[in-house]
Amino acid sequence: QAVWNRALASNELVAVDAIVRRTVLPQNNIVFEGDSITDTQVNGLSFWAQLFGSGSDWSLAGSPVSIATGGHSTSSVTNEWPAQLLPYAPTGNVERGILVLWIGANDVGNYSAAARSNAEIFANIRQLWAQAKAAGFEVAAVTIFRLGSAGRQRTNCEGDVLALNDLIRADHGINYDYLVDVETAMTAAAGEGYWTNAAYFPDGVHPTTPASRNVILEAFKPVGRSIFP
Repeated sequence: QAVWNRALASNELVAVDAIVRRTVLPQNNIVFEGDSITDTQVNGLSFWAQLFGSGSDWSLAGSPVSIATGGHSTSSVTNEWPAQLLPYAPTGNVERGILVLWIGANDVGNYSAAARSNAEIFANIRQLWAQAKAAGFEVAAVTIFRLGSAGRQRTNCEGDVLALNDLIRADHGINYDYLVDVETAMTAAAGEGYWTNAAYFPDGVHPTTPASRNVILEAFKPVGRSIFP
């Protein structure tokens, strides 16, 4: 339908903007790497449909993909790179590559502190940031959700996660570009013991409910606007 004689409605503006970004403007690759939380085969597609849905900052900005694998730790990802990541690096018509690295929970959850120290986990994360930056990516770091220690090899999983998150936050603007602080957002929404709240974490580990996903989405939104103003 011809629209030259009237202003575009808001939904029409969104549709036109999406078409322009995907067909006229250079492409942006948005790559999510991590564990089961960002693995679409484990955590389902609804989170991604929301995050990259019509009109979102992320969906209008480029081509999102998840290369995450459930169960992976930082060392797993280190061993997979560069084969998995480099195909998405900025080159040719790909103007920007954005890596969103959300990893570390399985290092704390599946290893003892002696076998995998916080210093080693953070060194692995920093190595991944550095490799991505060297390949031309902009890097968004994501904080880790707290874990309980019951049935695990560590005596203070929660404390180790908080210590790692402090290290991640302190490196913002030094070794990576953007911070998505989902842990602070979840604490504000559901309290410090949020992983025990089935309304947010039914199994004590995975944020698979609408309530927890909404917290994550709200944490990602301002970062998306910062990356893609």
